[in-house]
Amino acid sequence: MQYKRILEIIKPRAFVFENGVGILSMDKGRLFKKVKTESSDLGYTLKHHVLDAVDFGVPQHRERVIWVGIQGVKHFIYPKPTHGDGLQPYVTLKDAIGDLPALQSGQTKSFYQTPANNDFLRFVRKNVSDTLTEHRAPKNGDDLIRIMNTLKDGQSKNDLPEEIRPKSGYGNTYAKLWWEKPSTTITRNFACPSSSRCIHPRDSCALSIREGARLQSFPDDYKFYGADGTKRKAVDWSFNFICDII
Repeated sequence: MQYKRILEIIKPRAFVFENGVGILSMDKGRLFKKVKTESSDLGYTLKHHVLDAVDFGVPQHRERVIWVGIQGVKHFIYPKPTHGDGLQPYVTLKDAIGDLPALQSGQTKSFYQTPANNDFLRFVRKNVSDTLTEHRAPKNGDDLIRIMNTLKDGQSKNDLPEEIRPKSGYGNTYAKLWWEKPSTTITRNFACPSSSRCIHPRDSCALSIREGARLQSFPDDYKFYGADGTKRKAVDWSFNFICDII
């Protein structure tokens, strides 16, 4: 409703609105029908499409509904995928963070391990010197460290020996990402293995803020402020697609 209020005040020629795919089925689909009707009442033709960030060079599967409203009846073409089958290869976790030095629980490092050797790394490191920031592994207890060290690439808690297997948690908690694949969707809890799949497959620790930012395609010179929890929230919430209105 606040978005609609702003549209009524500014009256832009076009607008872009993005949200999780669950919004399409919210309130048994009635919410989406209401948005479409109210957009029409304001003079906008509304289109929507589900896009996955991984299809556009982001090293992470992240589906979002992109709504585009244009005044009157005008033609709009959604961007075509640039990565995937028959196109450029997906950007994998290794592609995106493989230049960062290995960490252990609670450890910090401020240097790059290797040069930028692919297009994604050249993009995120374009405006930085040799000083790496925000690369600090969360500090965890001995039990969690043992779990992370035991897991292999892509495994989850169900693959653990029974004597150290956590008794609670969903199937994708206490789970490692895949080194040679894009990341699954990360949340602001990407430093907490009991909340989501966020264990580094090579280093056996939770992701650093810099690694989380890389998976969202933030350049390395982007500055995050506040406590670590605030920075992780910013990494998650600041992500968005950029659509060109044609």
